[in-house]
Amino acid sequence: MLRHPTDRRSPMWVLCSALLTTLAACGEPIPVVEGVIDRETFIEVYVDLRAETMDRTEPTLPDEERDQVLARHGVDAGSLVSFVEAYGRELEFMNGVWSEVERRLEARPPAPTADPGAP
Repeated sequence: MLRHPTDRRSPMWVLCSALLTTLAACGEPIPVVEGVIDRETFIEVYVDLRAETMDRTEPTLPDEERDQVLARHGVDAGSLVSFVEAYGRELEFMNGVWSEVERRLEARPPAPTADPGAP
């Protein structure tokens, strides 16, 4: 027996209800955690740290240089850790954060290479 689409037992009604519930859940904002840096600050700092590391021949950034990058943004290493602790379980949110970090790193102009003919 076919049901009318507005009948709450119809497959179409169930499908639409499930879709609307899913869309509503996807749009839920992540609550701001008091005392934790915001998403944009985390992304900017992380991109700058990675960029500084990528521009070096060594695989790590010395503590002094890391602290200089953090100071430029007015944060410390604990601020980054607190952000990850506060939002790390929010998988979609953090996926968006890491995707944005990757996008910004890829958009950076290439680092200048040393000219072998230069004195």
